[in-house]
Amino acid sequence: MDEINRALVIIKESISDFDDTTRAHSRRMMILSRGMVETIGLSESDGDVLELTCAIHDIGKRFIPACILNKKGRLTEEEWAEIKTHPLRGWELLSQYAFLRDMAEAILHHHERWDGTGYPYGRKMEAIPVIARIVSVIDAFDAMTNARPYNLVMSINDALAELGRHAGTQFDPDICKRFVRMYKERFF
Repeated sequence: MDEINRALVIIKESISDFDDTTRAHSRRMMILSRGMVETIGLSESDGDVLELTCAIHDIGKRFIPACILNKKGRLTEEEWAEIKTHPLRGWELLSQYAFLRDMAEAILHHHERWDGTGYPYGRKMEAIPVIARIVSVIDAFDAMTNARPYNLVMSINDALAELGRHAGTQFDPDICKRFVRMYKERFF
């Protein structure tokens, strides 16, 4: 029980360290994840892992300087390299707890791409854990449809179309298709 309590303290502290934008992003992702649990037919335990992973997928960003995270405009190569460390940092934080390993693995791989050009390891297709593939789609959709210091907001329809354009390259095509269907059925 001490291990669980320590892990919960770390997670709560990390979430409370999130800025308002990141907290709101995590909440929206959790809502979208609930729809994906039913759409994909995940087990209850996998659904819990997905929802919690969506809540804290950016936990590794707590180690990235705020001046980089909140920078308006293009990042330098060094700043981008720093940002790309957040999945590994999140994994390092959570993987020390056996009961969080599935979540840690999904966090580690949520920026991998279906075609193998993602980070941190360039995994592709089914070598990317399914929870990470789902988080990737939800994360991208939410990032496209909500204000961030570094991007313009897209309409819902444009964001859904963008997911479709990148299905099979950036995203698992089946998960993309299911996300679009779920979103249209639940939120339109």
